[in-house]
Amino acid sequence: MTMKSIKPEERKYIVIHSSFTRKNDFIGLREMEKKHRSQHKLSIGYHAVIQRDGIIEYGRPLNNAGAHLEGHDREALGICMIGGRSAAGKPQDNFTDAQFKNLKWLLNNLAASFPNANVVGHSKLDELSKCPHFSVSEFLMREGLAHLTSRSPKE
Repeated sequence: MTMKSIKPEERKYIVIHSSFTRKNDFIGLREMEKKHRSQHKLSIGYHAVIQRDGIIEYGRPLNNAGAHLEGHDREALGICMIGGRSAAGKPQDNFTDAQFKNLKWLLNNLAASFPNANVVGHSKLDELSKCPHFSVSEFLMREGLAHLTSRSPKE
């Protein structure tokens, strides 16, 4: 089964997620794909996964719909940061400097290719979620990327 290609200008969002795993869980794309397939998805729902050591792994092709945020999969690219859960099973900002450094790099690159996409956290589009367990807007502000949250579609 092939997926219909999505044009870059159709993307409204770049959504940051967390895997809700502990800081000692060194997993990546393969484990996330296995989890998503167990949820009856065709493949991993994310377009990129950022491991604890900062390595970026690419999942779904960028021109395909994701499977990471119901109701927004066609219009949103999904990035998953590995982490976000305390040892006690509570939400926690336990992401590494390497992850944040490479998230900045990835967002800069995606922003150039997807000019209409605003960067948001999962919780911005799903009020029942606390994901990704850190403030995406504060991260963007701190890294000089605040303009990526207020981009409007070009006519």
